[in-house]
Amino acid sequence: MENKEIIDNLIKNGQIEDQERQDAVWNWNIRVISIRYKLYCIILMILIIIWIFNYVLPQNDKYNQSKQNLQNVKTDVENFENKKKQYENDIKLIETIDNSELKIIDCLNNMAWCEQMEVNIKDNFSEVISYLQVNNLNSPKMNVDEKIILKNINEYLTQENENWYSKNWEINKIAIWDPSEFKESLFYVSVFLNISFNDKDWLLSFINNIERKINPDKDLRILYKIDEISYDINNYDQEQNVDIYLKAFYYKK
Repeated sequence: MENKEIIDNLIKNGQIEDQERQDAVWNWNIRVISIRYKLYCIILMILIIIWIFNYVLPQNDKYNQSKQNLQNVKTDVENFENKKKQYENDIKLIETIDNSELKIIDCLNNMAWCEQMEVNIKDNFSEVISYLQVNNLNSPKMNVDEKIILKNINEYLTQENENWYSKNWEINKIAIWDPSEFKESLFYVSVFLNISFNDKDWLLSFINNIERKINPDKDLRILYKIDEISYDINNYDQEQNVDIYLKAFYYKK
């Protein structure tokens, strides 16, 4: 009886061990399959990412670029008539300026002929002034012909008002920097001035020559833009040394 029980226990224990081994093998197989599927998924994701970066995104960029190019062409076609009209108006304005130059200068400097100015001149007066004043300051020996700038300053910007007969200004210092490109063939050179003015009226006369007058001498015309003026307005009736920073614009052939 005891031997039978021992045999039954051994058989039972063997069956349990077989079941445990089968369960272990099953669990191992499940793990292997799970790992294998994870690897497959990772590889598939990598392939998808490579496909997206190497094909989908470049194709999408090409499509967007083509779409943008098409839109640009469409816009250019739509704006061509306006550009053509603007070009024709610009040509006509330049011709009018060239034919009316003396009248424009007389109007600006002496308030004469102003009522007789053409409509397109009146409507574009600031552009007309700029067009007449921008000059060619090129020099074969230097970056910019400083002699023209110095002569313009001495003989035009600081010229005496016709109603005054005494010299109430004195140039203390002039500095001219190297030129810089502004846009396409348009350049500018920075100019620093230190000038002694007896009072505000002479300073205003100087500013007026820059902003509202045109030099009658065509060869000495320069288009200036004021960057900065250091002036103590509280002491407007006293002599002051005034620092003035300008930009002198010119075209380069």
